[in-house]
Amino acid sequence: MENIVLLGATGSVGSSVLDVIGSYPGRFRLIGASCFKNLNRMSEIINEFAPLYVSLPDNNPEFEKNHPSVYFMNGDDGINEMVALSDVDTVVVAIAGIAGLSPLLSAVESGKRILSANKEAIVAAGAVIDKILVEHKNFIIPLDSEHNAIFNQLIRMDKDSVENIVLTASGGPFRDKPIDENVTVEDVLQHPTWDMGQYITVNSATMMNKGFEVIEAHYLFNISYDKIRVLIHPQSLVHGIIETIDGNRYMSASACDMRYPVASAMFFPEVQKTKLPKLDLAGISLDFVEPDNDKFPLLALAYETGMAGGIMPAVLNAANEIVVEKFLAGFVRFYQIPGIIRYIIDKFENVSNPCLEEILIADKKARIHALELISLS
Repeated sequence: MENIVLLGATGSVGSSVLDVIGSYPGRFRLIGASCFKNLNRMSEIINEFAPLYVSLPDNNPEFEKNHPSVYFMNGDDGINEMVALSDVDTVVVAIAGIAGLSPLLSAVESGKRILSANKEAIVAAGAVIDKILVEHKNFIIPLDSEHNAIFNQLIRMDKDSVENIVLTASGGPFRDKPIDENVTVEDVLQHPTWDMGQYITVNSATMMNKGFEVIEAHYLFNISYDKIRVLIHPQSLVHGIIETIDGNRYMSASACDMRYPVASAMFFPEVQKTKLPKLDLAGISLDFVEPDNDKFPLLALAYETGMAGGIMPAVLNAANEIVVEKFLAGFVRFYQIPGIIRYIIDKFENVSNPCLEEILIADKKARIHALELISLS
């Protein structure tokens, strides 16, 4: 029995993880969980899975009273304490944003098996995380479908034979539509293939999500940026491609359902027969095209900041989090997002080989710059 702590249990990735846990009650046990605001869903999770520990953002005596069998923890300290508990085997990081950084580091340092769907922590502090992973002889199993596909292929081949890796992107709602001042929040949230939270869906529409995945892949797989390609694949069935030096292309395909990469990661290194429906490729066309960098400038900006390194990826992530939040709240127009983020990036002088404290300072300053700029516009 593998004891699982699920961070971000009430989100879309968390739901996929819970589905896999519930399908294999003899293999996995949800021992701990965290949530942000959705207490109604957390109450349902407690009633169904009976975790021993739950971490909430703040103390909530009324909620805790309704679940007397649970030991509750609160805030950042609480979530880090839960992650490091001795009876926890595996930590699943399904929290979005920089909030995932601290518990991820806690999981690394306490020697847990780590499954992560949080790209922002690696984008902001990838070099620091990689160093700590090496020190603790640990590694991260990625949950994103694209990185999970590449991960599963790379471990089965000689890395010296790899010419490029390819991350596929759906192209989002504006693959075949113009981006102008008339785009609404509702338009942006109409993703053609994936069902995700609002923040990730907006990032998919700007292709910032794919840019973050490029930076994440650089750190996860220790591969240079010139060997990481992005292709638009509207069907969202092929999630990752390995291009080898002999001209072969190895593709990993499954339905656009997060339960596939989640199950793959949870059972790793086993390849386990699951109850998920098999993908039938008969009659399905697979299309691949190069992304339009003029239409999606944030993808190119992600490559630029990733190659710059230092504090710049953290600045990019922080600026994006604030701008997307303000877009969803109606204070920023969709077409303005790239320009605002570029303006903030240009305000910063890079710091080489930053420590974690310098990264967090850059993160905070970028958020302040973004808020000030949006308040003036």
